[in-house]
Amino acid sequence: MNYPYDDDGKGSVDSPTPDDLLFEEVSRRYSMYNLPMWNSPHFPDGITNGAAWYSISGGMQDWNYRYSSCNEVTIEISNIKKPNASQIPAYWADNKDSMLNYLEAVHIGVRGVVTDRSTGAPVWAQIQVEGNSHSVFTDPNVGDYHRMLLPGVYNLTVSAPRYASRFFTNVTVTDGPATCLDIELADTDINSDGGVDLLDFAILAAHWYQTGCGQCAGADLTGDENVDTDDLQQFFANWLVGIE
Repeated sequence: MNYPYDDDGKGSVDSPTPDDLLFEEVSRRYSMYNLPMWNSPHFPDGITNGAAWYSISGGMQDWNYRYSSCNEVTIEISNIKKPNASQIPAYWADNKDSMLNYLEAVHIGVRGVVTDRSTGAPVWAQIQVEGNSHSVFTDPNVGDYHRMLLPGVYNLTVSAPRYASRFFTNVTVTDGPATCLDIELADTDINSDGGVDLLDFAILAAHWYQTGCGQCAGADLTGDENVDTDDLQQFFANWLVGIE
């Protein structure tokens, strides 16, 4: 199991991604069910960082990770480029359980749907994990996301253009199915006129320091039922967005 990076500009040396431990774990979930791979005399546990083996530029797994936020590995199943057809059943027997176990790994981490708080429409958003520079993004047509993570406790930031960012602390991820975290984001264009401007600020100011007020006519941008400096900060982070 060969995992990224294949090339991080360092040559043929170990070149870990921000999700190196995740890639190692998922790769082992494959190799441990494939005895010839797991018992490789060349690669411990039958896995390797791509560049640590040999550097190659233009690899698909690097491109997908960097530019599509997609976790991809390369499965090396034969030392022969074109094995004889009679060997295929043996290869299938070696890899069947590995493939099923690998597919199940997609369920680990955090998943959910990001929507507009007022309309319920899906939002194209960025999901960031504190201490990890690699982001994932929602599907703009559906709003769903899936951030693969190892078991642990994480702090997440969810952001989108023109929307107030949301911060989630102490999100627990177990070794089982992904933790579900659906998220509503508030549009900083409070009056929905196509721009974030003084008219929106006037609405926010009219509800300044109200507490326990639900959405406060849209002025509670952070969703904590208070209109305070946190909302003001989020508002000015998007100040004049959409104004021509």
